[in-house]
Amino acid sequence: MLKGSQITALTLFLVSTLITINTSVAYSKPPNYNSEPAERRCLIYTPSGTIQCPRRGGADDIPSFISEILKTREELDGLTIDDAIKKLEAPKYIRKVTIDDYILLGYFYSLEEKYNQSRAYYLKALELETDDARKDAVKKELEKLPNATFEVKPVEK
Repeated sequence: MLKGSQITALTLFLVSTLITINTSVAYSKPPNYNSEPAERRCLIYTPSGTIQCPRRGGADDIPSFISEILKTREELDGLTIDDAIKKLEAPKYIRKVTIDDYILLGYFYSLEEKYNQSRAYYLKALELETDDARKDAVKKELEKLPNATFEVKPVEK
């Protein structure tokens, strides 16, 4: 049986432990479930026309025609793929979207493993593209995509 002083000491110990735990929880930073670990983020480096993307094995996987488009797109320099997608999709209502935008969106969505969106943008680029060599290159990219099994959101003009 515990004596009065032992009960008091045990009670104080338990209370201080609970206060410490509550304080730690209250001041801890909540986890951000929407962000990916840094090693899984894809970064764009347009001056050299490369993409650093661990999911696809790095810059060697970039098709040359996409690399050429990236060299002309300084506004995408150093962005993550997710940020580049947001930047390319935002101007739909502000300015005319180019065929290059559709091609880049198709490519970026494929890096993000969102194959339905990728397919939709590549198909839109094929519809608008007039250069046969670039059409063939886009078709090759389309062939690389796995078959999509869920509904595709249509691409707006």
